[in-house]
Amino acid sequence: MLSASLDDGAPVGQWADTNNATQVWTLDAVGSQFQLVNANSGKLLEIPGASAADGVDAVQWAPTGDASQRWLTQRSGAFWWLQNANSGKLLEVQGASAADGALLQQRTADGSQAQQWRLVREAIQ
Repeated sequence: MLSASLDDGAPVGQWADTNNATQVWTLDAVGSQFQLVNANSGKLLEIPGASAADGVDAVQWAPTGDASQRWLTQRSGAFWWLQNANSGKLLEVQGASAADGALLQQRTADGSQAQQWRLVREAIQ
C-alpha cells in the first residue's frame, strides 16, 4: 500500500521494508485459489472492474466475491507468480521499477522478474 489508507480503490505499490502492517498480506484459501488480505485495512487485493486488460493497476477493495479478488499461485524457482483468477494475468511491478511507490498492475506473463514474488511464512503469534 502506498499509504495506510482504509479506502476502497486505494492503489497498491511497493516500498522498502518499513515493518508496517500496510506491507503485510495474508493468503486466505478459497478453494484452490487465494484472496490476498491486507493486514492494515482488511481489504482484498483486486483488479478493478474485472478488467482483463494489460496495465490495469491493482487496488484494495472490500470483499465482493468476484474472481477479480482471487489469485492463483505458481512456484517459479525460488519465487512465485500471482495470477488473477478473473483475467489470467500476472501481478507485476509497473515498468519493472525498483523505486519506492511503484504501483502494482496486471500484465500478460513474460517471464520478467517484475512478475516474481517472494512469499514469506511468518510465525503465528
